[in-house]
Amino acid sequence: MLAALLLFAGCRARRPENVLSPRKMESLLYDYHLAQAVVNNLPYEDKYQAEFYRNYEFQKHGVTKDEFDASVLWYTRNPKELNKIYEKLYARADRERDAAASRMEIAEKKSFSVMSGDSVDLWYLRRTNILTASRYQNPLLFEISSDTTFYYSDSIVWTVGTTFIDGGGDSIVPKAYLSLSMVYGDSISTVDTLVDMTSIYRLDMQSDPVMTLSSVKGAVSYIAGNDDVPACLLLSDISLLRIHSCGPEPSDTIASDSISSPEF
Repeated sequence: MLAALLLFAGCRARRPENVLSPRKMESLLYDYHLAQAVVNNLPYEDKYQAEFYRNYEFQKHGVTKDEFDASVLWYTRNPKELNKIYEKLYARADRERDAAASRMEIAEKKSFSVMSGDSVDLWYLRRTNILTASRYQNPLLFEISSDTTFYYSDSIVWTVGTTFIDGGGDSIVPKAYLSLSMVYGDSISTVDTLVDMTSIYRLDMQSDPVMTLSSVKGAVSYIAGNDDVPACLLLSDISLLRIHSCGPEPSDTIASDSISSPEF
């Protein structure tokens, strides 16, 4: 009888097949809480998108809502297992926060001091990125403030390699919107192009010979053809060249303290 009781107790502690493993539950809960944070900060008029964010996390991890609910219920009834998962979540959140703070520190330094030279690559973000239909994984944004190393009539050349990765199935062909802008105080000048194939795209701009350049901004926005198809856009070999023209006087502006850097 003692052996039978021990066996019964062991069976009760065993995780059912329809309950996610601790590792998968940890990964799903991390993204789920991130999505919930985004939902909580949505403007009132965008609150209707809350369900989309939650459903995206289930699709991303290949889990149904019923499986998630069953897993939450089981782990709640087994608090020791749930505590282990959240201890790992807290540690992961701390690592991500420290990494984000480090990236922001690098970005702030870039905004105050841009390298000098006739031809300089100003790109400070990752040279490879993946964009999806998710709002917080799309688009890629950047802004670099000018300083005394910028000259009047400088040229800016932004090059991006694009590769569309099809998730399978019939859908509208996905596209992307690529733009490059120069900001002069209250005015802005922009060039853009529609990206619709795997290739290398390049945007060129020359700054105004009279107006003082405040900053250089750019964006890549991914337009998925069908949200039900897990397609994505791979950006690679990204570069942002600033090229001095011959003979202009340097700008006498001091770098502003604003720079934006997206979270992946």
